[in-house]
Amino acid sequence: MNQQQFEQLLDRVAEQLTNDMNTEPRAEWLSVQSTKALSYEQHVRERLHYAVIAMGDEGVGHEVDLNPSGQTFPDVPCGPFGVEVKFTNDDKWVSIANSVRETKRDESVKVVYLMFGKMGGKPETRWMKYEDCVVHVRTSHEPRFQVDLSGKKSLSSPLWAFPMMNFAS
Repeated sequence: MNQQQFEQLLDRVAEQLTNDMNTEPRAEWLSVQSTKALSYEQHVRERLHYAVIAMGDEGVGHEVDLNPSGQTFPDVPCGPFGVEVKFTNDDKWVSIANSVRETKRDESVKVVYLMFGKMGGKPETRWMKYEDCVVHVRTSHEPRFQVDLSGKKSLSSPLWAFPMMNFAS
């Protein structure tokens, strides 16, 4: 599967997730420990898993683990592609994302996407390339990226164009 095919797959998955969010009981999406294990991240993982399987031979090498062990970045590795998952109950497309350190990054992933579920207002799922939705770095106990999928950007150049500070010291 090439990058264009993967992005088409993300289009289909985002559409399915949006439909699911608007038809399944709201409580299913808000409980991480629901009896159906239907947290948003698990929904994303399952939808990606079955979409890859449906691709047949083209999906080989892009399998999605339905029962991952531990925290990794991105949340859902899929061959050379990966999907970081964010979810909000608010009616906004902005969220604090992962640490700039990326200490648990899956090195096999070359291109990272963000799949964002918004339950506030009209529930919807959107995706973007991770580097295209990072707007700046927020600092609390640890520097973290802030992402925005609203289409409004505060940086005139991608964050990746700037030299990064060494936060490990």
